[in-house]
Amino acid sequence: MKIAAVLTCFNRKEKTLNCIKKLMNQRRDIDIYVCDDGSTDLTSEAIQELYPEVKIIKSTGGLFWSKGMFQAMKAAVVNNYDFYLMVNDDVDFYDSMLDIMLNSYKISSENCAIVGSTQSVISKDLTYGGSVLKTKWNINKKMLLKPNGEIQKCDFANWNCFLIDNFTVDHVGLIDNKYEHGIGDFDYSCQMKKKEIPIYIATDYVGICERNPIKNTFQDHTLSINKRLSLLLSAKGLPIKSYMRFYWKNYKLIGVPFCSWMYLKMIMLIFLKQKS
Repeated sequence: MKIAAVLTCFNRKEKTLNCIKKLMNQRRDIDIYVCDDGSTDLTSEAIQELYPEVKIIKSTGGLFWSKGMFQAMKAAVVNNYDFYLMVNDDVDFYDSMLDIMLNSYKISSENCAIVGSTQSVISKDLTYGGSVLKTKWNINKKMLLKPNGEIQKCDFANWNCFLIDNFTVDHVGLIDNKYEHGIGDFDYSCQMKKKEIPIYIATDYVGICERNPIKNTFQDHTLSINKRLSLLLSAKGLPIKSYMRFYWKNYKLIGVPFCSWMYLKMIMLIFLKQKS
């Protein structure tokens, strides 16, 4: 069985090295592909020294997450693996992670994807994983599902830990590299749904990953209105080009008003100095 782990990184060397170490600790052989998006903290050099077998795809910067994952995934699929494991480098994986993911895939008895759930190190609360929509069109109205010992079907998958088989890659392709940073993982979930390829949540938690803090983001109501508006439209916020692309690509005309309402609501909350 051939398995490739795919990730992208930028200037968080210690987290990237720990992620690679934890991937190496899995009880199966994994080929690792890392896109380094122009790190200046010697991430690539440290990887080459400690893990010379890791395949590094270097960029001069500006790819952000979706484009970085596209480059690493593109390099991996050339070698025609049985499975591709998409990960974020800030996840501290349990040594049983890959066994849990592969066993969950086996339970499904079909071509599918498996999303691994992560939890907080202190509270043990669910932080990332698979979610179901609470309302049909609004991706901001979704609920994460907790692992319960069985596989559970979901609508969207965070790519903190996401296992797809060769069948899925053959039918869906690579992650869309037109997105400015995030939402490429949710777009991939939509593309899988169009191809009638299901996504299941793994039976148990696969690692530790804290939620991204809201400090110094557009959700930080202690910042000025102008600063929050700037962050809202930045690549790491809710860039209009990316979100309009997502809603148009996946929902066509009916998605436009929902996308527009999302921005209107966010801007109203910012002006009201409330947490959005």
